[in-house]
Amino acid sequence: MMGKHLRQESVVARFFAAVPMVFAASVGSAAEGAAKPAAEPALVMTAQVVQREVAEGRTFVGTVMPERRSVIGSAVEGRVLDLLVNDGDWVQAGATLAEVRTVTIKLEIDAAKAELELRKRELEELKFSLPAEREQAQAAVARTQALQEYARSRLVRAEALFARGVATSQEELEEIRSVAMAAEQSALEAAATYQLKLRPRDEKILQAAALVAKQEAEVGLLEDQLDKYTIAAPFDGYVTAKHTEDGAWIKRGELVVELVSADPIEISVSVPEEFIAALRPGMSASLRLDAMPDKLFEAEISRIVPQADVRSRSFPVKMVIPNPRDASGHVLKSGMLARVTLAVAEPKLAMLVPKDALVLGGPAPLVYVIVRDPQSGKTIAAAVPVQLGVADGAEIQVLGNLQLGQQVVVRGNERLMPNAPVTVGTAAASSGSPSPPAPSSASSPVKPR
Repeated sequence: MMGKHLRQESVVARFFAAVPMVFAASVGSAAEGAAKPAAEPALVMTAQVVQREVAEGRTFVGTVMPERRSVIGSAVEGRVLDLLVNDGDWVQAGATLAEVRTVTIKLEIDAAKAELELRKRELEELKFSLPAEREQAQAAVARTQALQEYARSRLVRAEALFARGVATSQEELEEIRSVAMAAEQSALEAAATYQLKLRPRDEKILQAAALVAKQEAEVGLLEDQLDKYTIAAPFDGYVTAKHTEDGAWIKRGELVVELVSADPIEISVSVPEEFIAALRPGMSASLRLDAMPDKLFEAEISRIVPQADVRSRSFPVKMVIPNPRDASGHVLKSGMLARVTLAVAEPKLAMLVPKDALVLGGPAPLVYVIVRDPQSGKTIAAAVPVQLGVADGAEIQVLGNLQLGQQVVVRGNERLMPNAPVTVGTAAASSGSPSPPAPSSASSPVKPR
């Protein structure tokens, strides 16, 4: 029992001995904190909250879609020699996606070229022999015509002598007449031979030339098919699916890969029929993505599909926005959820702030309003949550605890904390006039809603 009391007294003694040390450390820390200078107010630029008539906006849910999607098939039949891509790969237009075995088609091309060479040689032979045959036939015609003329003149002289009874018998006259008739028949035969031999030869040359042209077309067809054994990307994009593998046998028309474009990207929004009459191509829209809450995108309506979904009675509205590629790829990806604000109602008065005044990335968009802290008298930036409406040029409609003419921070707001002291610089207001001075001490702070 006595030992227990001694241990308790020892613990209490050690506690009270440590109290002065803790107190001294606390005082030293407080003194050091008091000696540390306060942070300098942040320099910011501001613009005024303005009010004017804008069309009332409504937010619709949309989807990020590729502007082009292609399921690429094989134009030939054969075995896949090499599939060069995987799903998720980025490829450029003209890049090889897959190669099909080409040994058979190359043998067919070699055979077709050999046949073409044979046809060309036959045509050359016909063209070479035709002039000689023509000269030979023409000479035969000329010879038989000369014999015919000689026999005819001899017959005329013999008939004249026989009529006068001078040195020509009836038998000699008949012989001369038969020779003349034979010469005439020979001339006719030579002329007929010329017509029958040489004209068909011309036709044969034309036929041979046609065979050459046909074989050239056959070679061109096979070479075109050879190009199809290399399957290339038709445009820049991402491979989203593979439908075959190395060594697989594919038939003509079977799927190889699926390719989608990424720049530009398309936003598709389903708009109910009661709002569709207010929309036109070219109208501006603002959109945010759940995947990137710190960014605000601008777009224009590119087209309105005039066919509604019969179940939801909504029309597809399409917007196209740039989506350039950087070191990490494309920011916008197919399938992302988008929230698009469109002007679908009659114009009414609304509060607008410059888009640069928005601070995104938190639970809700907010703007920083310049107010006077009634306790310290300092100029501070109060955070005011807002809801976004329709975009109007460089400004955007906001719904929140704002008043006409208040100053909102447009530069330097990305590094501010709520109620942080600030120094307002000179910057042009959204209406084109310089920013007025910060509110007086009579102004009441704007509390976030």
